[in-house]
Formats: sequence, C-alpha cells, structure tokens
Amino acid sequence: MSLPLIFITAFTIAFSGALMPGPVLTATIHQVAKRGAWAGVLIAVGHAILEFALVVALYFGLQRLLENESLFRNVLGSVGLVGGLLLIAMALGMARYRPKPIHAEQSTAAHTGTWLEPVAAGIVTSLSNPYWLGWWVTVGLPLIAKSRSHALLGLGVFYAGHVLADFTWYGAVGFALAKGRAFAGGTAFKWLIRFCAVFMAAMGVYFIVSGIKFLQPA
Repeated sequence: MSLPLIFITAFTIAFSGALMPGPVLTATIHQVAKRGAWAGVLIAVGHAILEFALVVALYFGLQRLLENESLFRNVLGSVGLVGGLLLIAMALGMARYRPKPIHAEQSTAAHTGTWLEPVAAGIVTSLSNPYWLGWWVTVGLPLIAKSRSHALLGLGVFYAGHVLADFTWYGAVGFALAKGRAFAGGTAFKWLIRFCAVFMAAMGVYFIVSGIKFLQPA
C-alpha cells in the first residue's frame, strides 16, 4: 500500500468513526459550552495523545499479548467497568452545569490552565470505551500492519491521517457550536446539555454491562 493510500484510508475510516455519536462527541459539546470554540480542538488533542501511545504500542508488539483471547476479554471487561463509572461521574458533572453564552473573545487557549480539562476529557472518554480498544485491535491493527512496509514513515503517515480526521470533525463541531452564541446560552442548549448528560450516563451503564459480559467465561 502506497503512502498516499495509507493516509487517505486512515483519514476516511477515522472520519467515518468520528461522525458516530459517542462519549467523545458528547464531551465536546459540554466542553465547548464551558470553554469556547477551541475546546473541540483540545478534545481532539487528548484523543490524539492516547491514540499515539496505543499506535506505538501496537506497532511494537502489544498485539501479541492481546492475541490471548482470555486476556483480551479481561482487558476489555476491566476497561468497560472502570470506564463506565467514569462516564457516569462525567454525566453527573454535566447535569450540574449551567451553560452561559459563548462570547467571540472566549477561547480555551487564552485562559491559562483551563485547557487541561478538555484535553483530559478527550483522553478519559476515549479510554473509557472498551469498543475503542476493540476497534484498534480488529480494524486499526491491520491498517498498522499495512504501513509497516514503509517502517516508521508509514506509521507516521497512518497516524497523521487518522488524527487529522478527529481534529477536522471535533474542531468543526466546536467552532460551529461557538458561532451560534445565542443558541449556546439559550434554553435549547441547556436541554442539549441535559440530553448529553443522560446519553453519557446511558453509555456508562452500557459499558459497565458490556464489561461484565466480557469478564464472564466465553
């Protein structure tokens, strides 16, 4: 597989996945309400940091450990249980939040220290999802294998294409929400945040139930 094809494939598959509603998108909506337009980009930064560590680990042999089905199910189960509890805790925080209008000058990057929260949210919402790890082992790993013919350059091209999709989507969501300032401070947005809180809690319960199933003997 050529380098341009690796990049295009990684971008397309990742973008398709990013479009699907889930904990990361929900956290993006919440963080944009609190921090402003750049929160979407910072969510993607946290997501990219975690994926960089996983891509490197998979490239250098982590998949050999996960080839053990029992171990893999235990890992997914543990991630589901802990991640589900984290998502429920985040949902409670969302439920208590009262959105305010987003002003044009409001920027996450402009407030020292506040950028850590959306970055952390990007990491936690990704890591808490057992199906995120499952996707990487079943879908991401074959793509990494394709890139190995170009050594580390291929891995870099694959990673760049993958994370660019996340930055494109979550960045666009962040700026689109922030641009609608009246909406962001209105009743409709308050109900959107409440819906996100319920959705996040439901995802947490779903991950916990999934985690229990993974931990049960096959």
